[in-house]
Amino acid sequence: MNMLIIAYINFNVKDAFTHFGISNFQVIVKSPSSQIQNINSKNPILKFYPSEKGRYEFEFRANGYNSLKTYFIVDENTNLNVDVLLHPINKTKIDVNLMPDEVMIIGFVSDKESLKPLSNVKVQIGNQTVYTDDNGKFSIKLITTIPNEDESSTKYKVNANREDIRFSKDGYKEYIRKNFLLAPGILYMPISLEKGFGSIVEIYKHGIVDRTGEEYLIKDGLVSSENGIYEENKIKRIKEDNSINETDIIPLPFFDPPTSIRVGTNCSCTNCSSVSTMSLENYVATGLDDEWIASWNNHSLRAGALAYRAYGSWHVLNPINPNYDICNTTCCQVWSPDQYQSTINAAIYTSGFAISPQANSVARAEYSAENNGWDNPNDNLSCVNNCPCGDGKIGSPCAGWVFWTWERYVSMGNEEMGRRW
Repeated sequence: MNMLIIAYINFNVKDAFTHFGISNFQVIVKSPSSQIQNINSKNPILKFYPSEKGRYEFEFRANGYNSLKTYFIVDENTNLNVDVLLHPINKTKIDVNLMPDEVMIIGFVSDKESLKPLSNVKVQIGNQTVYTDDNGKFSIKLITTIPNEDESSTKYKVNANREDIRFSKDGYKEYIRKNFLLAPGILYMPISLEKGFGSIVEIYKHGIVDRTGEEYLIKDGLVSSENGIYEENKIKRIKEDNSINETDIIPLPFFDPPTSIRVGTNCSCTNCSSVSTMSLENYVATGLDDEWIASWNNHSLRAGALAYRAYGSWHVLNPINPNYDICNTTCCQVWSPDQYQSTINAAIYTSGFAISPQANSVARAEYSAENNGWDNPNDNLSCVNNCPCGDGKIGSPCAGWVFWTWERYVSMGNEEMGRRW
């Protein structure tokens, strides 16, 4: 057995909802040579030293939480920092009565090193200030705008409330989340603060609002050997053969998705220095609001959950790195640990389902606010005023597909048309 003295994996075992540390857990480890090791820890931080090269499989268990299976590939240079997010079996649903233009932020602030709750943290949003309680929790209610598409713009633009959120406490670096997109609803936000001086600034980028054209190409695999749904010869074939309809091109059987996913974090595009591993369902619940707008119609969010889950599932089966399946930036599918109650509900409603092009496979789902859908010549509908039709290429001024067209047509009382796109 080749001892790998310098290699290690640092596991931070957290509650997936609050990101507070779980101080009593078990991990079952299967080594590349199929040796089984049981580790019991009373500390939420576990440093694991591998003894040989190859694939290590891990199963994390804790009372009151769903177990989580994951794996990592180890060599002599492995130096991983991994957040293990365990989902509570029973999570209390918080009921808050809100007006249509209100958002309630319920947050949890922890010490990044100990993973323990931090009290008396100052939280500032606009002209409002609150402090965390003894349990590291805060809540704040704000008036916000309902995000809407700017149809006067020739380029895709969303009018939405973007706010800077500041977290500060003596002895800790100030954390500033800039340009965060707020939508009406209940938002849960876990935050960790690092000891020290100065500030850490994170500029929030939302998938459909902030993704650039180049990042769309990277996300959809169109700058690599991968072929996206908008592959030019496929579009040409669709347009030239009027006997082909939508159900011939995009069949919708279902695929049994994987149970967990490894998400690269602290990334520059697709190059990431840390990893968060979690259940696939938690990934969908927490990430959907970073690609969809959380205040959209429930049916739109459910459609989004199917696409978001399929895209993540495809990358579990086709990881971009040996130790993470997908990145959390606009170069992949945006993910951050905050979550709205509306996206949690959409994930639960569609749990276990993902779009599949054929039996026993999953679609590399593609979606884009910049992609315009195919113009069916047989539907007697004209392409005017940003309606969902065109050549299907990235960057078109016609903003269709799953996103705003659903909202637009449903709001106009034409739900049947909303279903078609």
